[in-house]
Amino acid sequence: MVTTKLEQGEATADDLEVLKNLIEMQDTTDEVEPSDRVVSAGDDTNPAMMRTRTVSAGYVTLRRQTDGKLVDINRNQLLMRLRERLPNGQRAWLRASEVWNGRRREGSTLCRLHPEHDDRAHMDSLGLGICGDGIQAPKANLLNRTAVDRHMRAKHKDAFEAIKEDEARRREDARDEAQAAIAVGVRESLRGPVVEAPRQPEKPLVSVSCGLCGEEFDSKIKVAAHSKMKKHQRQAHGGEAQEE
Repeated sequence: MVTTKLEQGEATADDLEVLKNLIEMQDTTDEVEPSDRVVSAGDDTNPAMMRTRTVSAGYVTLRRQTDGKLVDINRNQLLMRLRERLPNGQRAWLRASEVWNGRRREGSTLCRLHPEHDDRAHMDSLGLGICGDGIQAPKANLLNRTAVDRHMRAKHKDAFEAIKEDEARRREDARDEAQAAIAVGVRESLRGPVVEAPRQPEKPLVSVSCGLCGEEFDSKIKVAAHSKMKKHQRQAHGGEAQEE
């Protein structure tokens, strides 16, 4: 261990560099947190103090020196990775926020509880607070979604669990709606197309004429046409015409 070497006065420059990185990463525990937690870096008279976690938890994001890619490293392997060197003597792994190849990658992803986050209205509907404690500004420079989740677990554990429960519930509701729509479609397909019964051809009109004045009376039924004609004769001519 680095601290053991320090206590025995056998620490090398590389060991001191590793210890420095551990201390700096501890200051940004929302993005990276080693399994060995440095309590004190020590000085000329007091040895460094380190508290070791009994449970390995999660990963640390480091930047690979060869290509600048961000890689999640198991915390149990953190010290080993930080000690690795390239053939040219450079460190094989850098902190995620450290300058690489002359460039520093600045994150721009907001904490999910940031007051300017796109989901702020929904967070309010869940009764969740805002990132920041009035002294520190809301987190707005996280590197990616993994860093956001790590920050949420470290700084807003209860809110993070509430968000995950809400997301699971909404996924379940969406799944139920999709299944209901599928069921409706299946029922419609089983019914088949609606077939209308063939329409009966309309009967031709029957026409009869008054034997007294020649006025015609039409109806689809012959008896009805005669009834209209006889009613006309009684009203217009005072009686029905005698059939020959």
